[in-house]
Amino acid sequence: PRERYRIMRNYLPTRGELAMDMMHATASLQVNFDWTDEADMVAALRTSLAITPIVTACFAYSSLHLGRPSGFVSRRAWIWRHTDPDRSGLLPFAFDPGFGYANYAEWALDVPMFFIVRDGRYSAMQGKTFRRFWQEGHEGERATLTDWDRHLTTLFPEVRVKRTPGQQVQVDVEHGLAAVAIAVHQGPIAAVGEALGVEGAGGEEAQDGVAEPVVHRRVEAVAADHPQQRAVL
Repeated sequence: PRERYRIMRNYLPTRGELAMDMMHATASLQVNFDWTDEADMVAALRTSLAITPIVTACFAYSSLHLGRPSGFVSRRAWIWRHTDPDRSGLLPFAFDPGFGYANYAEWALDVPMFFIVRDGRYSAMQGKTFRRFWQEGHEGERATLTDWDRHLTTLFPEVRVKRTPGQQVQVDVEHGLAAVAIAVHQGPIAAVGEALGVEGAGGEEAQDGVAEPVVHRRVEAVAADHPQQRAVL
């Protein structure tokens, strides 16, 4: 909706110098993984976060800016580092002992909100966190679960937890490498889940990860057509 993005365009530049580039000049492959319970979610989230730098390097595909070399192999990754530190980047607290659902929710509660929607109208929240909205309200409105669900969709860490079972990972990747990007995530996630005794971790098709023959052949085939990626695949 136009109002949503108008509010974001007004707010995000106050948080990061490249926020407008994020909104108008980036795209990504979003990889979603199911989880079965809290332990599975934690294992998958930690694994996905841990391999994010490797995946970013493997699939970097945004070196140009306005038709000229930008000085970055992945300018998209640089843009996201200068968008909004409150809602983007890695999540170091995910590696703290005892991390779980509650810790992710506590983080989300303290991220400034973009807006609330009432009767189809978008109202800017002027940087009020969800926690303050929950405790104090806003212009006569009180927080609802719908507001919370909508707020969660406006958080943009490298890996985020969705309210329904699933995690979202954003990858800067050439179209032809999409299947490989998914496999690179599935392998480690499945291995960690298996080590923790989580049945079906990473999805049934991921149990053998990139070692699975079909996926392995796909990696080799793509690498043959993309020599710049061969070294890292």
